[in-house]
Amino acid sequence: RGKAAFQMKDFARAITDLEKVVQQGQPDLATFENLALAYVQTDKPKEALAPLERAASMNSQNKEVFFQLG
Repeated sequence: RGKAAFQMKDFARAITDLEKVVQQGQPDLATFENLALAYVQTDKPKEALAPLERAASMNSQNKEVFFQLG
């Protein structure tokens, strides 16, 4: 659901759903990428940092992840 919400640009719902996936211990690379970028889209850069770093450590190929990390 979180990934679908992200694709529909419903970033608040995406954050809620993706955070649940992380808390349940089932996150994959796309979960961290989408969570981080949803936080960026909702102007929450501090919250975006941890999932951005996690996505980068999982060898993300998403250029936006590295752009946001600086």
